[in-house]
Amino acid sequence: MYLIILLSSLVAFVISLVFVKKVVFQKFIEWGISSKDVHKPYLEQVVPESGGTALLVYEAFFVIFLFLLNKISNEALCLFLVSVIAGFIGLVDDLKNLNKVIKPLLTVVAAFPIFLLKENPSYLLLPFGVRFSIPLVYILLVIIAIPVTSNAINMFDVFNGVATGTTLIAVLGLTVLKFINIVTGRDSFSLITFSQVTFLLIPGILLLYFFNRYPSKMFVGDTGTLSMGAIVGALSIIYRLELAGVLFLLLPITNSFVSLSIFGGLFERSELKERPIIVEKDGTLKPNESKSAPVTLTRIVLLFGYKKEKEVIHFYMVINLILFFFGIISYLLVM
Repeated sequence: MYLIILLSSLVAFVISLVFVKKVVFQKFIEWGISSKDVHKPYLEQVVPESGGTALLVYEAFFVIFLFLLNKISNEALCLFLVSVIAGFIGLVDDLKNLNKVIKPLLTVVAAFPIFLLKENPSYLLLPFGVRFSIPLVYILLVIIAIPVTSNAINMFDVFNGVATGTTLIAVLGLTVLKFINIVTGRDSFSLITFSQVTFLLIPGILLLYFFNRYPSKMFVGDTGTLSMGAIVGALSIIYRLELAGVLFLLLPITNSFVSLSIFGGLFERSELKERPIIVEKDGTLKPNESKSAPVTLTRIVLLFGYKKEKEVIHFYMVINLILFFFGIISYLLVM
C-alpha cells in the first residue's frame, strides 16, 4: 500500500509539473492571467497568476489514482474536497473579482466535507489533557475556522513565497506532531491514512513553493492561498491539533487581525487610497509615513530597518521557523 501511495504521488507530481510548464507558464500569460511584480518595478516581464491551480491538479490526480484502486481514506478524501472547494472559490475570485464579503462567506462551504464525511470531533482538546466538550460550540468553531485560516493565508500573500512558505511550514509542523503521537502510542491514527494525507498535501505545496519562492516565477493567486489556508485549518481539525495549528499560523492570523482592525472590517487591496509601503524604482522598500496610509504588519516590520523584499521575506520565514519549533516543543510539554 505504501508503494501505491508513493507511485501515485510521483505520477501526480510529474503531471502537475508538466501543467505548470505547459499551461501556467505559457497559456496563462497568453490568456492574460498574469501581472507584474509590484515589488520589482525594475523588471518588465509579467508573472503568471493563479498558479495555485497546480496544487489542485496534483491533488486531483493523486486522489483519482487511489480512488481507482479503492484505497482512498476518508480523511484524505475530506482534505481533498476542502482544498478543491476553497481553491475553486479562489479561482473564481482570480477571474471575476468576488465581492469582499461574498468571498469569505463562500469559504464556509469548504468546511462542509468535514461534517459530511464525519471528520469533525465532538470536543476540543486543550492543554494538559483538558477536553472542551460542547458539540454545538465545536461545530460553530469548525465553520468559522476554515474561512479564518483560508483568508488569513490569502491576506498574507504579501511577498514572493511568504504564503506558500508559511503554509508548507505549518503543514510540516502538524505532520511532525501527528507522527510523534502515532509512534508514541498517544494516537491510534492509521499509518496508511497518515501516509495518504502526507503525500496528498506536502508534494503539491512544495511544488507551489518552488515556483513561488523569491524571485517568483508564478503567483499562486487566490486559487492557491484560499486552498492552502483551508488545508491547514482542516488538517488541524482532522489531526486534533487545533491549538498547534493556530500557533503555526500565528503570523498570518496576526496580519489579518492588524489589517481588519485598522480598516474596521473586510476590504480589497483595490480600495486602498494609499499603499502602506513605498517601493522605489530599484526595489527599495520603506514605510509610507502618510497619516492616511494604512498600518499593516509589513509596514511595522519595515520600521526595524529592512529595506529589501528579500530581507522582509527572510524575516517572515525565520519567525515561521521559530514558531515551528516552539509549537512542537510546547505541544509535547503541555498536551
